[in-house]
Amino acid sequence: LRQPPRGGSKKTRAPAAEFIGPLLDMARANRWDELFKAAQAAVKPKQGRPVTSVPQSKKLREKVKSLVIDNQFSKAMKALTSCGLLSSDDSEVLEDLKLKHPQHLPYKLEPTQHKPAVFFTPGAIVEAVKGFPRTSAPGASMFRPSFLIDAFDHPAADSFNRVAYPLAEVCNILVQGQAPPEIGPYIAGAPIFPLQKKPETKEVRPIAVGEVLRRLVSRAICAQMGQSFKSLLSPLGQFGVGVKGGSDAVVHAVRWATMVRKDW
Repeated sequence: LRQPPRGGSKKTRAPAAEFIGPLLDMARANRWDELFKAAQAAVKPKQGRPVTSVPQSKKLREKVKSLVIDNQFSKAMKALTSCGLLSSDDSEVLEDLKLKHPQHLPYKLEPTQHKPAVFFTPGAIVEAVKGFPRTSAPGASMFRPSFLIDAFDHPAADSFNRVAYPLAEVCNILVQGQAPPEIGPYIAGAPIFPLQKKPETKEVRPIAVGEVLRRLVSRAICAQMGQSFKSLLSPLGQFGVGVKGGSDAVVHAVRWATMVRKDW
């Protein structure tokens, strides 16, 4: 959280300063519960229209064309074959969501005493950010990976690490377990979207979209510890970690086996 930059209309600057100032005071005093309650109380939820399971053909056509232009062929195919979203206001849909994606019970984290095994440099964080697809979806905060990608792609090229250094500091705080436990549900939580699994049914396929910061830390860990993971897991015969094209190899192997063994 920062004080708003100078410039612009006083009418728009003053309310922002009045809102952020008390939040900064709460953060400095480690009053995190009060901070998040105040921030949540200030957000007015949007009253959107109920989501239907049948997409409008015109909007779908424009969406698919836009994805194809951006070379997002996989997402274009998913958009064409998707059954759409179900309404989370439906009690049957909500119960199915809770059953398939139960909420974790709160637990208390103990501070760690051991030496951190992972430390991120600004360069490592920049590489992890650039690994995000530009069209990656945001979490509950609506903060998109493309915001960070645009910051690093700016003509100024992040001079003096004005973005990379503080972002690396935040990621190091998270990965070393030094962040306040109170922010855990907000950083590690994820909203769930009820995708319709089959047409003309209320069967749900839950899709959770996590926060960008948590996903960024996970990417940076995998990039830094990938070889260690590979040496530990390769003897188990797995193909998911540290094996390039491993999932594709599994799919093709199963497809070949089912063609050869007709009795499977």
